[in-house]
Amino acid sequence: MCFMLFVGTDEPLPLKEWRREAPDICVQPVSENASAVRTHFSKPVVQYVGSTSGCGCDFPHWLLYNGEEPNHVPEEVVYRADPERAATDQNNRQALVELLERGSRGLIELYAVWDGNWSEAPIRVEEISMNRMRERSFQFGAQVFYRVEL
Repeated sequence: MCFMLFVGTDEPLPLKEWRREAPDICVQPVSENASAVRTHFSKPVVQYVGSTSGCGCDFPHWLLYNGEEPNHVPEEVVYRADPERAATDQNNRQALVELLERGSRGLIELYAVWDGNWSEAPIRVEEISMNRMRERSFQFGAQVFYRVEL
């Protein structure tokens, strides 16, 4: 099952296909299957943003364990053990922030959810800054809805 990230904005972000030969983040319309995700957004435009893996799995994220947030292992420990993961997380985080800053104004809404769980209500809503998203320790929470002020 893949991690997915949807973004709600006032104006559409430029569409961009994911390409296996040149992995980068992509922006796509919401598929017919995932259309139920729109019910969570107040913004008129909702799009899917994929990471360098094509899905959202390369965006830094945490998983629920038995319905609870995990105890976070400090990122220094995780990244020391897996420097490739650290680089992937940083590249995807930075590319997402740049995309949102270039293509949006005002408040942005983000919903991070597992593939197929589009209609499930968020377990939490968080107000965060774009600066928070830039931090190395930032990870998206599955089924968490974010309001991000630019």
